[in-house]
Amino acid sequence: MALVTFPTNAKVISRKWTLQVPQQINRSSFTGRRKVIGLPGAEIWLLQATIEPLAREVQARSWRAFTASLRGAENFFRFPALPTPQTGFANPKVAAVVAGNRAVALTTAAGVVPGMHMTITQVDGYQRLVVVVGVVGAQVSFEPYLYLDPLVTSDVEIQNPWGVMALSGGNAGWDDSNGLVGFTIDAQEAL
Repeated sequence: MALVTFPTNAKVISRKWTLQVPQQINRSSFTGRRKVIGLPGAEIWLLQATIEPLAREVQARSWRAFTASLRGAENFFRFPALPTPQTGFANPKVAAVVAGNRAVALTTAAGVVPGMHMTITQVDGYQRLVVVVGVVGAQVSFEPYLYLDPLVTSDVEIQNPWGVMALSGGNAGWDDSNGLVGFTIDAQEAL
């Protein structure tokens, strides 16, 4: 697998992020009560995005090259979580590991609030998109959890977070009609 650079010459006009959290739900036919069993490690980000149709052939070329370079689901890319920066605060660093991999101690949590996205680097180098669910001092909790410990002293991206994505299937293409070239992305987290 190789990282393919995401083109910057066109605008993403729609993006739909879904955090898929598979679970087993058992419900008693006698009492109606339910028991939910989580499936640890099964959470995965799904993405559907549409790129603004391109009117010029020269613009479409970089997108065709990007799409072909992905080689279906073989390679991966960084997709921006948001259309614009979510904060003007500087990116903090990981100060310490917190047990359970659902939280991290940062050098500073200034500007970090629940609901924000963050991209955190794990010790294996993989970068995971998460959503902040709580902040207490410099400790920030998030979902989904990391598979490995975060890399201490690495930057945590809070300004322009991204998800590491790969196409969901082996098909990659574009729509060339009425003089416009359109691209859609159907992807999932490249774990």
